[in-house]
Amino acid sequence: MAAEPSLKAAIDRFLEQLADVRLASHHTIDSYRRDLTNFLKHCGDIELQQISRGQVQDWLVAAHARGLAPATLARRLSALSSFLDMAVEAGWCPVNVAAGMRPPKQPKRLPRNLPPEQTSQLLRATEMQNEARDLALLGVMYGCGLRVSETVGLNLNDVDLHACELRVFGKGRKERIVPIPAGVVALLR
Repeated sequence: MAAEPSLKAAIDRFLEQLADVRLASHHTIDSYRRDLTNFLKHCGDIELQQISRGQVQDWLVAAHARGLAPATLARRLSALSSFLDMAVEAGWCPVNVAAGMRPPKQPKRLPRNLPPEQTSQLLRATEMQNEARDLALLGVMYGCGLRVSETVGLNLNDVDLHACELRVFGKGRKERIVPIPAGVVALLR
């Protein structure tokens, strides 16, 4: 096993690798720095081989008790697990004790919709040159519940007016079929 740096020195090396080799964003590096510094404060500057699964769990439980959101706890676990993966690859510790730990469940949030009065204002006729096209696009977004990026990504062959369906590619290029309301079909025609 390679000469083992202290926990603080290993964290510093990991953050340098994130920036220089993995080309992570400044936001990611700053978040991981905060998370790993917090873990360092929780455990002290111990040897990497002394980190136990129990310490990781205690750290997450303490953060949960302080009211941190599930998404923040998941990011903290991800930061620590990525760090420990690098430490195992470097030969500084034999195993990633955070591997396989599940982050807390995050509540599913529904997308926010425009209030009906604002939607009506958007769909009202205007004196724009491309009025029919714009109304059809707004109708598709609102009536079919699509994101702007999904609407912009539609092609003519994704629209089936006879079956009143759209083939939509969402996040991660996941495909789904969405029904088209009758009023939107009329706008598209």
